[in-house]
Amino acid sequence: MSDIDFYADLVTTGTVLGLDHTSELGEVEGVMGAEHTHPSHQDPGLWDGRTTDTGLVEFGWHRSAVDAPWEVTYFGAQIHRLRQLDGHVVDALGDRYGSFRRGHLRFAELEGAVRERGFNLIPQPRHADGSECVCEPTTGLSVSTGTAAEHAIGDVYNVLGSAVPPHPGRMAVMSAVADLAFRYDIDPDEALVWLNRHDPVADRAAWWARLIRGVLALNQYPLAFMLLREALARGVNPAAGDDAAWLITTADEAGHNPDPSTPVNEEERLAQFDLGVRAWLANPPADLTEASRLSSTGSLEPSEIRTSRRLRNHIHIVEKALPLVTDPTLADQVRPWSAIKPDLIRRPLFD
Repeated sequence: MSDIDFYADLVTTGTVLGLDHTSELGEVEGVMGAEHTHPSHQDPGLWDGRTTDTGLVEFGWHRSAVDAPWEVTYFGAQIHRLRQLDGHVVDALGDRYGSFRRGHLRFAELEGAVRERGFNLIPQPRHADGSECVCEPTTGLSVSTGTAAEHAIGDVYNVLGSAVPPHPGRMAVMSAVADLAFRYDIDPDEALVWLNRHDPVADRAAWWARLIRGVLALNQYPLAFMLLREALARGVNPAAGDDAAWLITTADEAGHNPDPSTPVNEEERLAQFDLGVRAWLANPPADLTEASRLSSTGSLEPSEIRTSRRLRNHIHIVEKALPLVTDPTLADQVRPWSAIKPDLIRRPLFD
């Protein structure tokens, strides 16, 4: 194994030695070392944040209250620091991958390693500073390259993932509202009539994703709930479980809606958690027997890695919804999924 294997592992599995946005602070510190975790700032009036910074690998943390658990906000590798690190990495990385280079990482080398494993990198819009970015669509990990002002063109600047897992609706290119000829202030009953007239046959999942994203961009959560429920009922998305997970995350986001002009009915919002969890249990990316096999196998095909990645993302989302569901039987049904989550894409998958 070598350092390029580490970077390719990060992009294709969305993990650092099995750690990712679903991990707890204690888990990350247990691998990376608690001495690398520090407050993100010294201002008590700002948000409560910490950073686990090993030089190359970095995890950002946030908690909503003093008694709330720490949650990952971002994680990944700050590859632009390689030269100043002079090859030094934490022991856990060195034990797994051997020595790390003391200079830059060229994008072409990383892209080649990713392609060799059966994965692709999809171009994303340029950053405001002119740097380029590509993304692996299943893991959601973004690879950014430097600009001439700060880094050699063609060198990888960083590889980062966020706490928000990818979804076909989030990854789709956003079309203009006019492209769909849809009124975003429409009454839900009128919207159903409109949907029945315009629901397409071709590129259906992408069309629905653009529609829902447009509604969410305007914080129209009640309409978004209705559209996501319709997408589930109509079987729009062939990717099992994705729309159920999207409904849960949308209900969670609605609880933090800062826009007073688009109020959210709390009773309606909470009802989406039951519906989303129940819908996910009825149609997960793989059944429990297959998921258990994936969690205990050390060598997986690219398609199996993608399924494992989606399972781990989804189970994490479903677990966070459980304190808000009203049906007590749902927690019992989720429990066996929670038991296998830590082992999904935890083992070395490429040797």
